[in-house]
Amino acid sequence: MLAFTALKTLCKKEMLKNWVSKRLSKVEVTGTITPRGVFIMYCEACGTQLPLGAKACPNCGTLTPAYYADSSVSPHDSTQAASGSSFDALVAPPPSSTQYGTSQYDASLQNPYEVNPYTAPAPPPQPPRKVSPAMLSILIVLVLLIAGASVGFVLLRNNQARANLPPSVTSGPTRNTDNAAVNATATASAFYSLYDTDTSSSLPTKNDPLSNNSQGLQWDEGQGCTFTGGAYHVSNTQSSGVRACMAHKSNFSDFLCQVQMTIIKGSYGSLIFRSDDALSNFYIFREGQDGVFTFAKYSNSADTEIEHSPSLAFKQGPNQTNLLAVIVQGSHLIFYINAQYVYDTYDTSFRSGEIGLVAGSIGNPTEVVYNNLKIWAL
Repeated sequence: MLAFTALKTLCKKEMLKNWVSKRLSKVEVTGTITPRGVFIMYCEACGTQLPLGAKACPNCGTLTPAYYADSSVSPHDSTQAASGSSFDALVAPPPSSTQYGTSQYDASLQNPYEVNPYTAPAPPPQPPRKVSPAMLSILIVLVLLIAGASVGFVLLRNNQARANLPPSVTSGPTRNTDNAAVNATATASAFYSLYDTDTSSSLPTKNDPLSNNSQGLQWDEGQGCTFTGGAYHVSNTQSSGVRACMAHKSNFSDFLCQVQMTIIKGSYGSLIFRSDDALSNFYIFREGQDGVFTFAKYSNSADTEIEHSPSLAFKQGPNQTNLLAVIVQGSHLIFYINAQYVYDTYDTSFRSGEIGLVAGSIGNPTEVVYNNLKIWAL
């Protein structure tokens, strides 16, 4: 009986050993079988007894034969990690999130074969668009229409300003009438509007600063007519009479003329217009230091005074600069001092002629300085 029991025990041990060998045929086994037939394995690295079914040594972390048996991988395979690797490394948790809340491995990697190593050349510049002859013709017509409309507007404005002028209230000795006082404000406003329109709607035909004789008007020089200090000085050294300095290339018919005048000493300055070359027939607009203006005409050298009145617009005294202006259109003559209307009348004696500047003496020599003469042909 004892022999049978011993034989049975031996058979069981052999069967267990064969089973383990077959189960762990791919790995090297280090262990013993207890008398009760229990197979105990030990870590081949540190000798620690391994728990049943352990896949890694709890002491040193070396992988056990049970791990290789389940994974069908041999510890002798060339692709297997070397003995002694940490089991925790094989079952390590996924990488931690970055400080921005996303995994550091979340970024996708770019496939190097998806990158085109060659940069496409820039497209050639587009050639400038050509304007067709028809379109060019349309543009030219539009420009001409706009220019024509602008000129027409200016002409219409000038005509309306002149159409709104009141009848002259200053014709000869009948100037001081009851109606003149009543209509004075309306008359001054209408004539100022005409002056403003003529001076602002276009550039001057002649713009002579009178600093020299280079503007083509051919001013007299010498004998009291001198360009000096950037201005035109007209001087009469006598205590009576006048000194007239003429612009011999200034033959105008209908025009607006204005000039700055400063009386340095003496009596008065004057603007001559529509004069013949001999200075025998002309109109003259005088203004004295005392603020009194005179309009007269010389016919065959005979002086006929038409108007003689004080003007509040004039700045009296020596070295005061005043602006004299006259609008001459047909027989209508309109006079301004410092852009303010002072007088108008009608006269048909002279139709065109030259412009001149004067220094007149009454009891003392006179010197008058002129600057910035401007003429608008009407």
